[in-house]
Amino acid sequence: MIFHLFNFTVSISKRKFSKEELKREMTRKAKRHAELELRAKQAGFARLIK
Repeated sequence: MIFHLFNFTVSISKRKFSKEELKREMTRKAKRHAELELRAKQAGFARLIK
């Protein structure tokens, strides 16, 4: 996770994002992460029920 954040910051400093773009990128990543967590939880519950 820390490694991902580091790579993300490096790519940002190279491109010099505007604050709006940065915010959009962060929310996109957060949403994707939340979706993946939700799927993992649902899969876990499905296994428990079976």
